Amino acid sequence: MVTSDYDHLLPIELAAAQERARLAAQWPVAAVVSKAIDPTREGVRSVATELRRQWRLLAVFTDPPSSQYRYPTWQFREDGQPISELHDILTVMREKGPFITDDQGRSTGWGEVEWFMTRHVLLDGATPEEMLRTDPAAVLRAALVEFDGDEE
Repeated sequence: MVTSDYDHLLPIELAAAQERARLAAQWPVAAVVSKAIDPTREGVRSVATELRRQWRLLAVFTDPPSSQYRYPTWQFREDGQPISELHDILTVMREKGPFITDDQGRSTGWGEVEWFMTRHVLLDGATPEEMLRTDPAAVLRAALVEFDGDEE
């Protein structure tokens, strides 16, 4: 009998894992992101990795067999550069919210993605993902209110 990495999961966990895999498959890996951000820089993987570690880019860690970081496309401007306010948003989320998963300040990124992809009352029912390119300040305000308790 052939087993998979998902055999031990409950049906709801399996559905979540499959949805994560579907989403991640649409998003670029570090080498592609790095080349778009700075096509002249050597060591193309290092640009995305540096920015991810500085909380200037959001990446999700994918499950085996091809464990790697994938970068949601909605965090980039039309010219391929990261949205600058993302760093402030991620800082609020990770310092005040429930997203850090270990003592080294790392996260799988999936909790943050869920927040970005969920409709938010402070964004008039839009998702932070939808608002990030057009009104990143509103997304930051929503994160501050939700995670830091700041009032508008």
